[in-house]
Amino acid sequence: MRRLRERETRRFGLNAVSPGAWRHEETEAFLEWASHYDDGSREGRSLAKHEAWLKSLSCPVLRADSSRATGNLVGEVLRGLADNGL
Repeated sequence: MRRLRERETRRFGLNAVSPGAWRHEETEAFLEWASHYDDGSREGRSLAKHEAWLKSLSCPVLRADSSRATGNLVGEVLRGLADNGL
């Protein structure tokens, strides 16, 4: 949630997402919805729905952990591509 709040602040600016600002209500509503993504207790997208969709794909799926360093991610992607003949 911290990452999402920071992303919203970078995207719209602190003056837009602060209490009373023009984007505050939309930001808070989005963050409230996003807080239920993992448990799937809201309509729409959820972790369970995304996992089911990924399992249904016939192509290889590469999972990248964005908390890792960019250089490591690039290496993992390149290895994943090579492992799948791409």
